[in-house]
Amino acid sequence: TVAKGVAVVLVVGGVTCVALADSGESDSGQRDSLWGDALSLGSAAGYGAYVVYLKRAVRHESRVSMPMLFGLVGVFVLLLAWPLGVLLSVTGLEMFAWPSPPVWGFLLLNGLLGTVLSDLLWLYAVMLTTPLVATIGLSLTIPLAMVTQALFTSDAHFTFVYILGACLVVAGFFAVSVET
Repeated sequence: TVAKGVAVVLVVGGVTCVALADSGESDSGQRDSLWGDALSLGSAAGYGAYVVYLKRAVRHESRVSMPMLFGLVGVFVLLLAWPLGVLLSVTGLEMFAWPSPPVWGFLLLNGLLGTVLSDLLWLYAVMLTTPLVATIGLSLTIPLAMVTQALFTSDAHFTFVYILGACLVVAGFFAVSVET
């Protein structure tokens, strides 16, 4: 619908404003920034295809066990992605090193809360609403991160473009929520 299209334009515009505001603060080179942007765009395209396919294939949360689905995704990643890590280590692009014992604890905590729980809740959101609402809802991390930074750091300062971007993301989320 037109309202959903406007919501997507608002969110993309907001994310663009935030990215532009952040790009001025980066001290890495322009080439690295463009490579990172290209990887982010490719990741977003893959994510979009994944979430739409998932919604079409499953249709309703009662048709599949969510923990089983994410368990299978984890098994496939474990079995199929490790050769990429070996290749990166052998070529020297990324050096492999075992984490220290305290880091293992944080990795486990992050894996359970930051990945398993958040992905499970996200998938339920996709099944209970639409891929568009759930994806635009993920964009709310931008204004929420801004508020959190303002609350917990004393040196939080945001440019007008950053604040405008965060406001556009919130407006886009409300627009798609009202329409849906």
